Amino acid sequence: MVESKAVAALGAFARAQKEETRRRLMEAAAIVFEREGYMAPSVDDIAQQAGVSRQTFYRHFDSKLAIAMAYFGDRREMTLPYWQQIDGADARDPEAVLRWLDSMYESFRAQRNVLRTFSEIGMIEPSFLLQVREFVSDIIENLAARIPAFAGAQGTGQKARERWTEAWLLVHEIMEHLSSLAVDFAMVERELLLPALARRFVDFVERNDPAGERTT
Repeated sequence: MVESKAVAALGAFARAQKEETRRRLMEAAAIVFEREGYMAPSVDDIAQQAGVSRQTFYRHFDSKLAIAMAYFGDRREMTLPYWQQIDGADARDPEAVLRWLDSMYESFRAQRNVLRTFSEIGMIEPSFLLQVREFVSDIIENLAARIPAFAGAQGTGQKARERWTEAWLLVHEIMEHLSSLAVDFAMVERELLLPALARRFVDFVERNDPAGERTT
């Protein structure tokens, strides 16, 4: 009995150590990526920032891309709540949508180094783009829980597939333009871009309202 407790305690300690090392690596990756981007730093740079060896890094991640994907996963979970700040009633109000987009832009602006890192990953890692596509799909599902126009994109028929495509393009457009604006790469100034995106969002919501009631 004593021996089994000792073995269990050692196992728990080892798991805790493993989790702590992974946490340090993730924190180090965030620091390095946000300071240097994705392409420039190496696995050794991340390991050095975490205070571990290269061998220890590879016990947790098999490549720089692997830890970058985990890094994206963390930031993805932090971004989803912003899409939960718009509900069915506000989705038909251009001013409410504009305020929502403006708030999201401010959060993007505060994380512009993160966005630059993602842009670099997307340029050289095709598998990362698949993750972005899945993320957009998750956002549509999130919006569908509160806004009927997006719920209509969840079916399997031709009309639902067409609506899903339109919803996907809309969400992707919002993300793309807000990101470009946040990193000072937008071709249109904020005062024109955000109202235009708000109008496109409201138009989608009204045109695809299952009740068929379009506001004037």
